[in-house]
Amino acid sequence: ALATRLHERTDVLNQLLSMPAIDIDTILDVGRVCGEEASELIATNEERLLKYPKIIEVLYLNRKTRMSTADRMIELAVRNNVEVGLPAWKEAATAIQNELIPEPSGEPSYDDIIFAKNVALAEQMRAHGEEIEDTHVIGEEEEQLKDKYIPLYREIAGMTVSQKIRFATVGTPEAILILVLDPSPLVALAAAKSPQVNESVVEQCVKRRNISQDVLSSFGQRPELLRRLSTKRDLMKNPKTPPTLALKLINHFQEHELKRLADDRNVSGSVRQIIKNHLDRKKRG
Repeated sequence: ALATRLHERTDVLNQLLSMPAIDIDTILDVGRVCGEEASELIATNEERLLKYPKIIEVLYLNRKTRMSTADRMIELAVRNNVEVGLPAWKEAATAIQNELIPEPSGEPSYDDIIFAKNVALAEQMRAHGEEIEDTHVIGEEEEQLKDKYIPLYREIAGMTVSQKIRFATVGTPEAILILVLDPSPLVALAAAKSPQVNESVVEQCVKRRNISQDVLSSFGQRPELLRRLSTKRDLMKNPKTPPTLALKLINHFQEHELKRLADDRNVSGSVRQIIKNHLDRKKRG
């Protein structure tokens, strides 16, 4: 409790962290809420990070942790075959192998400063309440980014893959709506797995025709995100929806709606066939 209250007093924290008997839960509590200096202090003890990878997780999820420090912790874990309990761990671990890892520094790097600014920019654009504004206008033929989100899109485009993956993990719903369309499959999937994803994000995503099948499959593994009937309906109509996911959703629709979907040319041929087979089985009793 003392360490948590004094998490910004690095002089006090330094003494506490050097105590051999300090409780790991205390370090985790500090890591969740501490600022940049304190997170740097916690991240210097590599032996402790490897013994308790949960520390890497909480520091990675703490937006105040420098991006370069997050990269070093991920690289350390990968190098030592230690798995970290992050939603997009697989993606982060793969991406870090192609990144140039900066040496520790007393001051934040240029990339650290840019990452922090981008997090702040996304927060400024964040909608309030449960519902969110889509970042794109979805037309019949194409999806176009709204003008107000162009600055955020440009900043995201300049990030490395590792930076995008972390941004997807700690960013806002609006940032995720941009990142799920990233050309890197690692980034798009990390965005789909983000703890920031909610039902409103998914409802916007499933309307998009240029979203990847892997992203939709990832949503399908989290049933709590698919509770809205409108989301299920848009998934059935999306040509990228995997047949295995459509099969899971089919029992949520009444017969008359399934018949409409079976005749809808916007629904993929494979999903229409699944619906027709389902209706035939029900008809035969």
